[in-house]
Amino acid sequence: MATSIAPPSPGSGASPGRRRSLLSWAGGAREGLAGLYPIDGRRGPAALTVGAGFLFIAAMALLSLARQSGPGALNSIWAEDGNVFYQSTFHQGFVTQLFAPYNGYLELVPRLLIQVVALFPVASAAAAIAVIGAVSSSALALLVYHAAARHIASPALRLCIAVPTAIVVFGQSEVGNGIVNIQWYLLYAAFWMFLWNPQSRPRRILAAAVLLCAVGTNPVPALALTPLLLARLWARPWRESVWQTAGVLAGALYQAVSVLRGGLSSRNHLNFSFDPSWVPQWFADDVLGHALISPAETGLAYGTSAVGAALLLLLALVAWRAGLPRQQWLLAGVCAGYSVGIYFVLSVAGAARNDRYGVAPVLLMITTAAVLCCCRAKWLTVLLCVLIAANLAANYYGGSQYRAAVPGWSKEVRLGREVCRHPGTTSAALQIAPGGTWHVVVPCSALLGD
Repeated sequence: MATSIAPPSPGSGASPGRRRSLLSWAGGAREGLAGLYPIDGRRGPAALTVGAGFLFIAAMALLSLARQSGPGALNSIWAEDGNVFYQSTFHQGFVTQLFAPYNGYLELVPRLLIQVVALFPVASAAAAIAVIGAVSSSALALLVYHAAARHIASPALRLCIAVPTAIVVFGQSEVGNGIVNIQWYLLYAAFWMFLWNPQSRPRRILAAAVLLCAVGTNPVPALALTPLLLARLWARPWRESVWQTAGVLAGALYQAVSVLRGGLSSRNHLNFSFDPSWVPQWFADDVLGHALISPAETGLAYGTSAVGAALLLLLALVAWRAGLPRQQWLLAGVCAGYSVGIYFVLSVAGAARNDRYGVAPVLLMITTAAVLCCCRAKWLTVLLCVLIAANLAANYYGGSQYRAAVPGWSKEVRLGREVCRHPGTTSAALQIAPGGTWHVVVPCSALLGD
């Protein structure tokens, strides 16, 4: 007797056609994501390129140091640079400092750089911190310029993202010329290290080192970028991501030491009245209102964010009409998405609104604009260069009045020496910022031994 075969019921599984459709979609998505990580086959730079790089770092560092008002960058120490990091060099050993948590996590790069500062006499500490901070941010700006070459071919457009990295247009008086705030420059550089796909081993090691430093200095926002690594691991061969993966894991393991030793208990008390619904307005004001244009240029107390959003929309419309490649649209979307996401993560994690939280998001929004300009409408490049130059010029001076009001370090050192000359005195507290708690306790042996 013949046996009839009943057709599969609708709930018995996906049909072959649907499976083929899903596989085709996954293959297309994988191919599209692979384009975010184009291979950079360049080898060692030419001597001329190396020389130009050193000139860029020197010029950007000098501009950064020169912009600070008050006692000046070379004669002032700001907040945690002195109170947490520099002070610890007098009272703790190197290993203890390296694994001492602050605000709930370890800060690898400040702990390492402050060891260099400790080699100088106390009177030179402010200048050493400022120069190290300015050179570090300028070097990271140069790294971004080179890492973005396969995504943004135009040198002018890459300067539009590199120069604001060295001389940020937002929160400039607090984040520049210091050590603790290098984490915000590292965060933006880490974004590019996840996208950079160099083939030479020195460049791969450099990318891994930057990721180690970023995660090892501030883990929360840096690890928020790891979806870029996961997408890379899915879309590209494993061998192209070994070094980046190693850098992230090494930084995470370093931070895990703090967690295992109870470092989270050092976290500052959060503002429990914090309402995340405030964050969108903050983002509009702090990022959209500062990335391409700012209140310093418009003279508007309110509404600059709308002007900034309109400029981005204009760039997007012209890019669409000019045939911006699909891959560039994807990159622009990733940059804009992370600008929003990183700002939200930082604001919620800190339960506050703070100038420094806007640094990386502003740079990512500027990057969004630069990517949109990678189209046939070359006049967009000129427009963006003008916008960035005007924004930098308008915001070169100004910013936080608190840092401008700090006491001069040379004066504090002189007063500290007078205190130490009193019999029985073993240390002196040198004021570094407004407020009674911001000071550096320096042993008299270090003060009088200069």
